[in-house]
Amino acid sequence: MKTILKTLLLILSISLVSCKKEEMDKRPRPISTLEVTEITSTSAICGGEMDVYTIMGYRGICWSTNPNPTENDSRAYDTTYGEASFSCIMTNLTPNTKYYVRAFHTTYITNYGEQMEFTTLAE
Repeated sequence: MKTILKTLLLILSISLVSCKKEEMDKRPRPISTLEVTEITSTSAICGGEMDVYTIMGYRGICWSTNPNPTENDSRAYDTTYGEASFSCIMTNLTPNTKYYVRAFHTTYITNYGEQMEFTTLAE
């Protein structure tokens, strides 16, 4: 009887641990937007950094000429996988134009980093 009880307790504790891990994987991960670099008249580079790397979901940057860009605006996805920080290139930008950019990470919901702004160079 004690063996059966111990086995049941072990199975229950394993189930509880795996449920907690699954719930943790669904939480949005904090993400920071990195500085915009290599600004030209039609392109720039920006990225993000997470405190931990996760294979859950996807991440990238989004940009717009309006504040608070979202994934519904222009975007580029990270394809490096395996590192906490990443960078993406923004292309087809308009010369001499102010843009807003944010890093994002999406699992079940989307979490955004801080907004950065930059102006493309004149032609």
